[in-house]
Amino acid sequence: MINEFYMVEDLYDVEWILCSDFFLVITKENSCFVWGGDSNSFCPYKKPFFLTEFENKILEADIGSNFAVLIDMDLIVYTCGKNDKG
Repeated sequence: MINEFYMVEDLYDVEWILCSDFFLVITKENSCFVWGGDSNSFCPYKKPFFLTEFENKILEADIGSNFAVLIDMDLIVYTCGKNDKG
């Protein structure tokens, strides 16, 4: 657990931010970044990690504890998460 603020650099044109036990950011160009979990979590990145396979493709997204759901511009749904939670 990190109990202090961390400056996020080099992340521009943020359209919206989703927060749970990690962060997911969608940019104005419909790209996606994730970060914020610890080494045992679903998202162990300490700084924003660019999901290159979704560059300029994300229409909608939602997250919860240890899972994420993304919908791309072709209305294809992608999910990922920890399997121990179903």
